[in-house]
This record gives sequence, structure tokens and C-alpha cells, in this order.
Amino acid sequence: MLRIGLLTCAGAMMAATMAPRVALAADAGADESETLQEITITAEKQTESLQKTAADVTAISADQLVAAGVTDLREAQMVVPAVRFQAEGNNTQVFVRGVGANLDFANVEPNVAFNFAGTYLPREATSAAFFDVAQLEILPGSQGTLYGRSAIGGTIVMSPAKPGFNNDGETLLEVGNYSAVHVTATQNVKASETVAVRAAIDYAYNDGYEVTGADSKNDISARLSTIIKPIDQLTIYGYAQLAEKHGNTENLVNKGTDPNTGAYCEACFFYSNAWNDTRTGKFAGPFGTTDAARNQYRTDMVGGEIDYEFENMTLSYIPSYLFLDAHPIYWLSAIESTNIAHYNQLEQELRLSSKGDGPLKWLAGVSYYNSRNSGSEYLFVNLRSRSIRPISMPIGWKAMQASARSPIA
Repeated sequence: MLRIGLLTCAGAMMAATMAPRVALAADAGADESETLQEITITAEKQTESLQKTAADVTAISADQLVAAGVTDLREAQMVVPAVRFQAEGNNTQVFVRGVGANLDFANVEPNVAFNFAGTYLPREATSAAFFDVAQLEILPGSQGTLYGRSAIGGTIVMSPAKPGFNNDGETLLEVGNYSAVHVTATQNVKASETVAVRAAIDYAYNDGYEVTGADSKNDISARLSTIIKPIDQLTIYGYAQLAEKHGNTENLVNKGTDPNTGAYCEACFFYSNAWNDTRTGKFAGPFGTTDAARNQYRTDMVGGEIDYEFENMTLSYIPSYLFLDAHPIYWLSAIESTNIAHYNQLEQELRLSSKGDGPLKWLAGVSYYNSRNSGSEYLFVNLRSRSIRPISMPIGWKAMQASARSPIA
């Protein structure tokens, strides 16, 4: 299947038509009885019906994300109520119902957790592309019981599409202004009656939106996943994923000051064009000339889930490993800067949960989380001598071993 569409600014209109539950549950092609389609969610670490869960969960389907033109987490705020995803270089600052944190150093934990395929991701890993997504779920409010630390403001749960026992494939092509091209291709392969494989690749390109050419994309992501069902009770799911970004990092522009009066003005920028990141004329700074700098970003992930179903319960094991290396160069208004981050993260979770629609639902388990990360913030100052002198502002190094993320109860 080939879909071709033009990227426009009308995507925000989707937000006005999507109530968190009813809009998702309503089937656009409803049958004659006009009954609601049952929506299955896993945000509470159990498979359950959205209509029957007691939690306040917003669930957005893959079709809705595609229709709204959502290609990464930052664009999801167009369709998710009461949530803001603020871009900050390779980091994404998440606020749910006003609760979040705008510090983006590697040793400062966020207040809203992001989970991909059952794995917690640091904020630096959330700026890669959304592609081949099955569903996006948002739980507002403190979620520490199930998700541990970093979830005081809520949790974002993204589920990737899993392999199907068929040979179906799909290609999505989008083009737009600023030389924008976005291609996503997926393909299922039924290797046997018990083995299915799915390959997905995503490529995004556009010229820089800012005047200097900053804030551009030349990004590629890929995922290979498989499902093995040797017996009916046992399901083995595994995936390997990589993402690389080679565009120009966005520069930060000045906002909040009227350039004519010097007074505070929330809606004011130095120039009438809010995307003008240059600093020339009376706005020129002493530390160099603003330009577009290349982004250096890579993440590699492997993980999966093994489920064994007993008569009235399910035993699940979820292992994962994440490697991340980010070294973006960008301008903080008039000062060249970089925010380096490196992660090596190992996570494992073992849980036992009830199944079915009985009167009692329960969940128990243990988790292991080991994250070693380091990062530094540098400001490059050019003091007219044309020799660049870096001012180092190390933001620390942290290591955690055998620290459980969450007491699952």
C-alpha cells in the first residue's frame, strides 16, 4: 500500500476532534449497531480493556498518529490533551498536566517516565523517530508503584507493532515544503507456522527551518523483530533497533524581551520571524557568528518479552539493553554549546499477573535496572582572537548497579 500526502500546518486540528477515550474507541466504519470497538491497553502492565480500566488512560492508535502527521514524540502533543513535549536539542522535556522538569542533564532524572516495549528510556533517547507504532498510551499522575522513579508526573507508554503471521507490507510516503521527505516501510514475513518476522525502516529529511539552516533532519531508523510460538502457551518476542540523526541541531533563539524597549514580553522575539536564529547588527554577540552545526546521535537497542500462560495467570520476562551516544553542537542564542550524553543501560523485569475478567486482578514482580551514564555541557567562547576556548561545565557521572526501578505490586 502506498500513501502520499502533503505536510501542512493543519495537523493541529486533529487535537480538537480526539477525546482521549471515546474518539479512539469509536470505529470510523461502525457497523449497523454502532457499538464501540473494544480498545486493549497495557499501560498498567496487564492486557485489559480501556473501557473497563479504572485508570485515566489516553490511548492513541497508530492510524491516528499517522493521520495527524506525528513522526516523533514532540509532535504527539497535537493529539494528546494536557501534555507538552518540549524540544531541547536531542532531549525531550515532557510535562503532563503541568508536572515535569526542564533540566536536561544526564544526571538529573525527569519527572515523567517514557517506556518503549516495556523498557524505560532516558530523555535523550526520546527524540528519535516514531515509526511502526501500534499504540501510544499516556497515564497522568504519579505512577511510581508500577514504574518506579521518574514517574511522579505520569508515564508515556509506546508499543511497537509486532510481527504478524502473514506477508503483509506497507509503505508510507510524505513530502512537503523545506524539501521534506518522510518514508516508512514495513514488511511481515511468515517464516513458518510458529515463526514470524517483521522489518521496519524509517527515513526523514528536511532542510533547516531556521534561517541559518539549523533544525534540519537527515535521520534513519530501523527495527527487526520476531515472534516465535513453539507451543500455544509460550510466546517469545524479540527486537533489535537502531536510530541515527545526521541533520543540523536546532539553535535556541531569544524570547521574552522586547528588543525595542528591553521590557519583558512573553510573545516577543528579536526579529519578526520567530525562526530567525541569527545574531547580526545590534543583536550581534561577542562570541562568534551563529550557524548551523551537525548533529551526532545514535541509539542501539535490543530487547523483547517472553510470556508463558498458565490457566489463570501469565509469567513474563522482559530484558533489554540500550546504548546511546549523543554529541550535538548548537547555539544558545549567541554562544556555541554542546550537551554530550552517553548511556549504557541494562534492564530486566520478571512479573506474574492474573488474566481473564475475574473479580480479582493482581500483579507481582521484581525488576533490575543498571544504568551507567556520563555527560558534559560545554560553551565555546570565541574572544575575537579566533581561538576557541571551551568553558567546561561537567554535569556529573552516575552509576547504579542492581538498583530496582519499581516495587511491582
